[in-house]
Amino acid sequence: MLLELLKRDLRLHYGALLLPFVFALTMACLYPFNPDLPIFGPVLGFVFAAFLPLALHLREQSTGSLGDLASLPVARTRIVQLRFLEAFLLPSVLLILANLAMALITRTWPNLPDANLMRGLGWALFYCFAFFLPFTLRWDGKGLVVAFGILFALGLGLNLTQYLPQPIHLSLWAALMKILLFFAAHSHLHTLLLLGLFALCYQAAIRAFAARDL
Repeated sequence: MLLELLKRDLRLHYGALLLPFVFALTMACLYPFNPDLPIFGPVLGFVFAAFLPLALHLREQSTGSLGDLASLPVARTRIVQLRFLEAFLLPSVLLILANLAMALITRTWPNLPDANLMRGLGWALFYCFAFFLPFTLRWDGKGLVVAFGILFALGLGLNLTQYLPQPIHLSLWAALMKILLFFAAHSHLHTLLLLGLFALCYQAAIRAFAARDL
């Protein structure tokens, strides 16, 4: 059933899906003229592709086809799974195609991504998709505003710590750095933390989508 839902999205929204692919592949093909562009292009294309499942949901809502999707004989959990499938599949396909394009142009095979790069892409996927999905499924565009507001408040809170007494300010940042260094030194725990956050967002998305009326 997920495959059928994925085919439906590809058929209905192929124009929107092509945009990040065209951008990333264009940047990759410009490799001989500017070696910095291929890195920028595919990575930015990855970010765009990670946002695509959210954009597809908002497009469904704005065109009125979200009700049609929800009326299909599938559980709402399947629709959430569809968005996660798209979030993992589309950016991965984009990176593979971009690297193949660069390999054909330069006639050199790119190095396989290491574990640190894969975790970095995982964090990009979390911040560009998984964190926003529960809010988007619950409140559509307003949910995005709420999610961005939460991230802004967190960033502002960290910035305002500089106005605390210096011992408290230094202690807070020292504790934060210890946490970051701990997970950097224990890659398996770092991976488990990331997977746990994805699982938490998945469960939150299921509950959020089940709570709304369509």
